[in-house]
Amino acid sequence: MTGTGRIGAIVVLYRMTPDASPAVASLSAALSGDPASAQRFMPMLFDNTPGGQILDSTPWQKQADPTNPGLAAAYQWAAEQARQRACDWVLMLDQDTKIPPDYPAIMLRAIDGLSPHDGVDILVPRLVGDGRPLSPHWPARLRSEPLAADTMGIVSDEICAFNSGLVLRLSAIERVGGFPADFPLDYLDHAMMLRLQQHGSRSLLLPVTVRHDLSMTHDHRAIALDRYDAWQRAESRFYRQHPSAQARHWLRLRRLHRVASRVLRGQFGPLLRADVAALLGRRG
Repeated sequence: MTGTGRIGAIVVLYRMTPDASPAVASLSAALSGDPASAQRFMPMLFDNTPGGQILDSTPWQKQADPTNPGLAAAYQWAAEQARQRACDWVLMLDQDTKIPPDYPAIMLRAIDGLSPHDGVDILVPRLVGDGRPLSPHWPARLRSEPLAADTMGIVSDEICAFNSGLVLRLSAIERVGGFPADFPLDYLDHAMMLRLQQHGSRSLLLPVTVRHDLSMTHDHRAIALDRYDAWQRAESRFYRQHPSAQARHWLRLRRLHRVASRVLRGQFGPLLRADVAALLGRRG
């Protein structure tokens, strides 16, 4: 063991068995192929599948909640397990995320190289899906702008990063009161990143690319209305809490752009009505 920083790694499942999860398979393979790194990881499963499922095939720490409380509850459970077992960091993985074999070693090298004066509480990989960058990105204006591919090292400016693949310092999670229960799923990543950065946490961009399947990047015409509505309500909640009036101004412009784009494409269905309701402040 080359360092003292231990990592609790949580994979959250929903209507997917552990054997079918790219996250479970890739994390298991990475740890099996690197025994030295594996000593410093505590892998965990949290299953949100309604009705539950059998998890005995995976020898990890496990928890299940068939009421499907979302990601915040799963991550908070993982943080509590990590604290009880003397872990210092929490790695979060969605079930559809596939990490490269060297990711555990990369994050451990980064942790071992940190100084107490760096203020780094967030380790951020590059997340890609469908051949395009998803995370990290700058706070959205009319659209989200990913950080330049050659941006590396510590970033002091506010950035946004998706949950999956992110590594958070446990003491920083506790400093902001844990994962916010008012964002059980959508916008949890935005809310958590903002709170951490408001409390002085800095981000370290890691030289690694993680592949991820994100349902909300797909054509919104294929998204169920209730799912889209929940996402918009979370968006409204996040920006009501955002300290920046400029951020709320850009939200209004983005919503206007969504409405105009649907009209120009001739999409006059329920999603357009949902967008109009959000623009008029009738969502959330």
